[in-house]
Amino acid sequence: MDVSIMHNPNSAIEIMDFLVANGIYPMTSKRGKIFFKSPQRGLLTEDKARAIIEQLKIKTKKDCEKIRDEIRNRRAALRESRPIKGWIKEERPREMLIEYGPESLPLSKLLAILLRIGKEGTSAEELSKRLLNKFGTLRRIVWQQSLKFVK
Repeated sequence: MDVSIMHNPNSAIEIMDFLVANGIYPMTSKRGKIFFKSPQRGLLTEDKARAIIEQLKIKTKKDCEKIRDEIRNRRAALRESRPIKGWIKEERPREMLIEYGPESLPLSKLLAILLRIGKEGTSAEELSKRLLNKFGTLRRIVWQQSLKFVK
């Protein structure tokens, strides 16, 4: 989508859809400058960012907070999975560890406990399953991480 200023009434909606789809949040610096935080580099040029700020009429820290909240809420509504906090207690990894002990838990649940958090839209348990499927063992996961620190 072209994020340039559009002079139709739907452009603000299209821009918000773009921000939601890409997880881009407006932020303010300590000096009050408005900028965008994005999980991917290169999605917004400075010109596009200025155009979005102008189109959405972002002028203050409060404006940024309001838009961030809307983006966060819309992204939460799009999630296919629920955060672990939203699961029934008997299914949560930490509660299962306390109740049944580490011997009875699958490796994915133990790794989820170690990870503590997932990433946006993915629970820690889902992330642990992906890591185990990709690397096969905990040892390989740790080895991959240690290689990153050496580089």
